[in-house]
Parts: sequence; structure tokens; C-alpha cells
Amino acid sequence: MLGNRAQVTDCDSLPCDAPGWAPVKTPPSIGPNHPPAEPVRPVPVPPDQRTGEAPTPDSALGDDAVADTAQPTDVGTGSDTIDFGNLDAAAFGLGASLASAGIQSGSFSAAPTMTGDLFGGGVSQVFGTQRVVFGETLQGFILNGQPSGSASALLGFGVGGPPSDIFTTGLGTDTTANTFINEFAILEPVPPSNATTSPGPGFVFEGGTAVFLGPGAFVDGDSWDVQYSYARSIGGLINEPVILAGPDVATRRVKIAENFSPEVRDRAYMNYSYFNNTFGGLGDVNRWVLGLEKILVDDMVSVEFRLPMATTLGSRQDINSPGQRNYELGNLTTIAKVVMLRDERSIWTAGIGVTAPLADDSRLMQGNQTLLRIRNEAVNLMPFAAVLKRLNEDIAVQLYTQVDVDVNGNEISGDLTGGPLPVLGRLRDSTLMHIDASYHHTLLRQSRRETIREVIGNAELHYTGSLENAGVVRGNGLTVTDLAERFDVVNATFSSHWVLGDNVVVTPGMSIPLTTGTNRQFNFEAILQLNYLR
Repeated sequence: MLGNRAQVTDCDSLPCDAPGWAPVKTPPSIGPNHPPAEPVRPVPVPPDQRTGEAPTPDSALGDDAVADTAQPTDVGTGSDTIDFGNLDAAAFGLGASLASAGIQSGSFSAAPTMTGDLFGGGVSQVFGTQRVVFGETLQGFILNGQPSGSASALLGFGVGGPPSDIFTTGLGTDTTANTFINEFAILEPVPPSNATTSPGPGFVFEGGTAVFLGPGAFVDGDSWDVQYSYARSIGGLINEPVILAGPDVATRRVKIAENFSPEVRDRAYMNYSYFNNTFGGLGDVNRWVLGLEKILVDDMVSVEFRLPMATTLGSRQDINSPGQRNYELGNLTTIAKVVMLRDERSIWTAGIGVTAPLADDSRLMQGNQTLLRIRNEAVNLMPFAAVLKRLNEDIAVQLYTQVDVDVNGNEISGDLTGGPLPVLGRLRDSTLMHIDASYHHTLLRQSRRETIREVIGNAELHYTGSLENAGVVRGNGLTVTDLAERFDVVNATFSSHWVLGDNVVVTPGMSIPLTTGTNRQFNFEAILQLNYLR
């Protein structure tokens, strides 16, 4: 929608160039649903006291009358009253000259968007012990010439027939107190062997036993129950924990302040962010967000939808070769925004966002077998409030606060031995607080004939902190939690809005972390945002 332009009376009763008369502009309308004021009749203009002559119509109108033929040179002319219901240049006291220069109605000239900063991609760390047990009934043969039933016998067991693949070690014992030797410790099978050896990297042989299955003293060819196991630790002092993408790894946590303004408006937009060297082993991440905002009640209420997607750590990871990357779709976020208060130079907005589970569950796999599953069931409520204040026609500031509460959590089930997956509990994300401030300064204004109508520079400071310790789920030898127990993230963002024509705003920017350790979520974020305004 084009900005309103000051209306000029039709001089039907008196010629507009009659001495002592000048046309007077009609005030702009006060909102998209309000009709313009009635045309104002020509009024007498006293003669110039220095010359004694009546002013010409052009001199009575001033620079505003030629806005379409010259660039504005005096942005201070016009009314000083801001009309947030009809957000154009004239409503902000910039005069009809800027209105004619094509400032967007209800958009960036009056209430520019905050750019944002948050990475928000979620990962969990998994600790535990994975144990793999092998057992089989095998025939045992005495290999060292000892008599049957001797505690000093060396037994060999062939898997699938001779030759022997598994061997006993040490002296046999009587575990049944019937005076007969019935149990031996066994050595780790060594490849090449028909017996199952280590199931993967990091596994350590825990030992095993061969237990005689018959009565009395054993002899060559008797049956034995042979059991042994391998185990590896996940996490702890030696091995790093498995990093598993949380459900909705494309975002997981949503900051509404990204590409956000307190003003309600009709728009479609796209956010792109490149995160360099993100924490938690995710590497470089490319993320896109498609968004749509629609006004439901003029000047008062809008609803917004956001759908993220990213190339990042995949939602399925293999325990033997972690780090697989994939294209991931995120959860859908719906945001309701209500204008609570307007005055001449400020606007206050409040609302709430809700996430709906849409992304894939997270799975830790071993081949085609699921060892751990995190179901995508979390529902987050995100109440927020924002205020924008225009200090003058060139400068505006914004302050934004949001709380993010996971009210449901995600169900976790797992068994590292590869059996059925029992439910271990629900992992709930920590409650977060966001506080964001931005400064906007208009650097360039040009006439409506120019492709680049306006350039606005932005400087922003963003804080995100956890209000409670991270949740932990333990069970079945597993521990699942977040990468950090608590965190306090502070980032600075610098960007510029380029208003192109009547409908398009392009915003390049860069976000830089100001903290270290787990509070530093990336090295830098390169940002590009595109808004199409109605």
C-alpha cells in the first residue's frame, strides 16, 4: 500500500491563483479504515508585508507541492503527530514530501523490524554404558591332555564345528558344591574366528564363562553354556558423550524478536542465517525461516506463522559413526500479536507464541536398530511484550522481552543393548528469558522515483538466559541431558534495512557473540532477511 499523500482543494469557487487566496492541504486519513477528511475550502492568505503582494500558490504550499519533482530537502516540515494506524511519512511529521517519496504504509519507515540473533538449534548429550552379550551352547574339548573333570584342563570350544574359537583360562571351579568342576573363565575370541568378536570401536571385553551343563565330571564333547560380553562407555572421563540432535534441531528454541516489529502488518518474509562453527559439534549450519503475518483486526491484532528448516546435524545418528548431517524441517510456530497502546511517538505490543510439533523424532541408531528415541512432543508457550519509541523522524528504539516455557517435554525411551525400548522419562527444556534492545537510524531517504527509497541502519544487543537448570533423564544405564546446565548468551547484531520500491525490504546483517564457552553458540552469524509488504 502506498503512503497517503496530502490532498489539495479543488478551487471551484475561486481560482487557485486569485490574489489573497491559496489552497490548503487536507490532513491525511487516520487509518486504513477511516475515510479522508472533507476537503478544506480555500482560505484567505494575507499579503506579504514586505512586498505588499499576495503569495503565489506554490509559495503557499512550500516544498511539499513539488515532492514528485524534487527530492525532499527539509524532513522537518509537516505535523509532529505520529499516527501508527496510518504509518507513512506524513504521519511521522516528515511532511508530504516524504510521503510522496514512497515511504511504506504501516511498515519500516514508522516501525522498522529488529533483526535478531538466536541460534536455537537443540542438541542433547547422551551418557551410558552399552553392553553387548553373546551366548551359545557349544561342545567342549580337552586340549592339554588333562583327565576328565580336571580343574587344570584347557578346554576349547568350536563355533560351527572345529577348530576351536574360544578357550578357557585358569583353573576351573565348583560353583554347585557337588565336588565336580563345572565352570571356567574364558579368553576373548581373537579374529580370525567364527566366534563373535568386538561389535565396534570403543568396546572392551568384559570377560565370560563356560558352564558345564551335564551331571558329574565333564568329558570330551560335552555341552557347555558359553557366555561373554563387550561394553563401551558413552561419556565419562575417557569417551566423549554422543551428541544427538534434539527434536526440531532446525530451531528447537524460537526467538520471536527475529525479523520482528511491534507494529501489526500484512507481510510475507524469509530469514536466512549462516552460523559458523556452532557449538555441540554441529559444525556450520544453514537455516531458513518462511513466515507470514496477517492483520486480523485493523491496527490492533495480527497472527503470524513461522516454519524453520535447516541443513544441520541429522535427527538420526548412528552410534558407530556419529555426525551425519541432513536437511531437517522444524516445528511450526504461531504468534498472536495485539497492540495494547499507541500515542504520538510510541507503540506497545504484547502477545504469545505457540510451537506445534512437526519435526522428526530424534533417534540414536546402531545400523537399523534404534537404541534411543526422543519423541518430538514438546509444546512451548512464549509470552512477549515489545515497545517502540520514535525519538525523532530519523531515530527509533525498541525494547523486547520474551519468556519461553516448555510445558510438555519430550518422551525419552532407550536400551543400549538393542532390546525393546522402555520409557525412561520426559526431558523438558529449561525455561528461557530473552531481553533485546535495538537502535534504528535512517541514513538515506530518496524520492518515489528512486529504486532505493530508504536505508535504515540498526544496532542491536541480545540476551538469552536460562531461568533453571537443564532437565536430566536417567534410566536403564542411560543419562540424557542438555549440553550445558545453564547458560547466558549475549550477542551483538548490526544490520541495515534497504527499502526498495513500494513493497520490498532487504536486510543484510551480522551477529557476533560477546560471551565464551557454552555461552558462545557460534563464531558469527551472517544474516539476510527479505520482507514483502502489502
